Amino acid sequence: MNRADFDHALRQLLRERPEDPAGFRNERCTESPGCLFCTDCHACYRCTYCSACEQCTQCTHCSGCHAVHASSYCRDCTQCTDSQYLVSCTGCVGCTYCYGCVGLKNAEFHILNVAYDRKTYFLLVAALDEAAKR
Repeated sequence: MNRADFDHALRQLLRERPEDPAGFRNERCTESPGCLFCTDCHACYRCTYCSACEQCTQCTHCSGCHAVHASSYCRDCTQCTDSQYLVSCTGCVGCTYCYGCVGLKNAEFHILNVAYDRKTYFLLVAALDEAAKR
């Protein structure tokens, strides 16, 4: 086998590859094996109910995330791990209820890396989300 034969055979295998092996009820997802009920995701693995995510693994109910792992209910986050209820965060690990945070570890109720009490956090987030709708 020479290089040209190898390249031709590889292209043929890629064309024949199923788009979403072992996934279930995904819509417009590509290269996302083991995902369930996801929409418009690419190169994800074992995610559930996610949308518009890319290169995420073992996430649930996330949207617009990139390279997020073992997290749930995250939105527009990048490179976060083992976190829940994050919005527009990057590089956070083990965090819960953070909004626009970068590089935090084991934090909760933070906005732009500043800690708030639970009540104030939810009031500020509601105001930020309402302003974003306008």
